[in-house]
Amino acid sequence: MDIASETTATSTTKAEPDGTFTKTVSPLPVRVKQADGSWAEVDAALVKAADGSYSPKVATSELILSGGGSGPLAVLYEGERAVSVSWPTYMPAPSVTGATVTYATFCRTSIWW
Repeated sequence: MDIASETTATSTTKAEPDGTFTKTVSPLPVRVKQADGSWAEVDAALVKAADGSYSPKVATSELILSGGGSGPLAVLYEGERAVSVSWPTYMPAPSVTGATVTYATFCRTSIWW
């Protein structure tokens, strides 16, 4: 039986039937505490927001990926701080599969003889 008070983002403790305890530890967060106090497994699958941007379903930090347009390509929030990455031209709408977002780009090349 899991001991809820001993659960963290990186570990769980289980009470075994024989009276011993088993602690399982991960080097990286594998779950995120939700507002209601429950835990959700990290899930990198991308979900589309009402504004067209994409974010991971469950993540330890807030990440917003562009749905296309002229805004930032990506913004990562960690508490009160944020870092953003921009692209110099208008971004096309991406194609999204699971946890992968792909922005189609093209290269214009002129060859002069």
